[in-house]
Amino acid sequence: MFRVRLAPSPTGKLHLGTARTALFNYLFAKKNKGKFILRIEDTDRSRSTQESEKDIVEGLKWLGLFWDEFYCQTERLSIYQKYAQKLIKEGKAYYCFCSPDELEKERKEQEKKRLAPRYSGRCRNLTKEQIQKFEKEGRNKAIRFKIEPKIVEFDDLIHGHLRFDTSLEGDFIILKSDSFPIFHFAVVVDDAEMKITHVIRGEDHLSNTPKQILLQEALGFPQPQYGHLPLILNPDKTKMSKRYGAVEISDYKKMGYLPEAMLNFLALLGFSPTSSEILSLNKLIKKFDLKKVQKSPAIFYKEKLDWVQGEWVRKLGVGELGKRIRDFGYKEVTDEMGAIIQERIKRLDEVPFWTDFFFKRIRYEKSLLVKELGDEEVRKILEAVLKDFEKISWESNKLKEEARELSGKFNLKLKEFLYPLRIAITGKTVSPPLFESMKILGKKESLIRIKKAYMKLEGKR
Repeated sequence: MFRVRLAPSPTGKLHLGTARTALFNYLFAKKNKGKFILRIEDTDRSRSTQESEKDIVEGLKWLGLFWDEFYCQTERLSIYQKYAQKLIKEGKAYYCFCSPDELEKERKEQEKKRLAPRYSGRCRNLTKEQIQKFEKEGRNKAIRFKIEPKIVEFDDLIHGHLRFDTSLEGDFIILKSDSFPIFHFAVVVDDAEMKITHVIRGEDHLSNTPKQILLQEALGFPQPQYGHLPLILNPDKTKMSKRYGAVEISDYKKMGYLPEAMLNFLALLGFSPTSSEILSLNKLIKKFDLKKVQKSPAIFYKEKLDWVQGEWVRKLGVGELGKRIRDFGYKEVTDEMGAIIQERIKRLDEVPFWTDFFFKRIRYEKSLLVKELGDEEVRKILEAVLKDFEKISWESNKLKEEARELSGKFNLKLKEFLYPLRIAITGKTVSPPLFESMKILGKKESLIRIKKAYMKLEGKR
């Protein structure tokens, strides 16, 4: 059975890139009837936080990417200890007593000589007596893995055959002096213990793969298949940053993007379906093919995200849209209101702009009311509307028919005729469909607003 994992470090909120990685792993697992595993890599005690872990978990749930198994690395420390000791016993790792100051001095000397920074191996061949002496002195000790220079080769599912020369690598720490594992070591142990068959992760991890393969060989672990996803870049081809907009999933949730739209858009960052670009999660599962993931970086265009979002808003049924709007926090917005703004909104946080006139006392200057037609003509229009609209059935089609007839009498285009009426009803020059809005407001409230506008022209409150 295929088994994949998402392994985020809880050192920050759920990033777009991590969410895209989660999605591609999820699609691959479900397409192949496999398992999707969430593993929180929280061994960096100085940077990991409960808040970040909670944000990652909640973000994945919001997106609908539910896992089959869940693990936290800090609950598995004894497992890493066991495998580290195995490497020590087999002579494939050793204790390192170098202090941070000694390592920093060594690094600076290498810089002066213009050498690539790497551990010199000063603790590699310590005798038992030297080790016992350092231990009696109370020195902190880490465990380092011995690197034997060689060419590491593997076939990446996206980038093809790759080769790395490890001769420039120094022996690296696998277990720190506080007994917490380093990333490379914990990843290798966990992937083996959890029987991970495919490691699908960002291209920024490509350089980590040779070290991890060396550890797998030393521990006798099977090597999973690797697939490194293209980076996501800003439109100017720079690394994604907040300078170009939000980079965290929670920010998009707060702005009122739909999870369906976010998933759909994330899938398009590196993967191109052959048919329509508007695809549900189930359709993405059916169409996903890791072999069709592009090698070149994916470009994040917010305009494309907004287009996808708009398409998904318009796909929702009236009742579902109303529910989403109310769940987002706008409790007073009815299904009817949602229906008349559906073609106008992209994000749910835009709802107040289009609906606030239903709930608030509207305010506008007289100058706005008469901007297009002038005092006298607006006065006559509002007077005629008050007189004729009082008599008709309060249905949007009836209101439109009456307005069209009145506009003809004033020798005006319907759009021109409706301008002062729109201001009177909504206080804005743009609004949802006017007659549908008046239907929702009701006859009494609509006529009150038109009368107030008329009185404003008369200089009365």
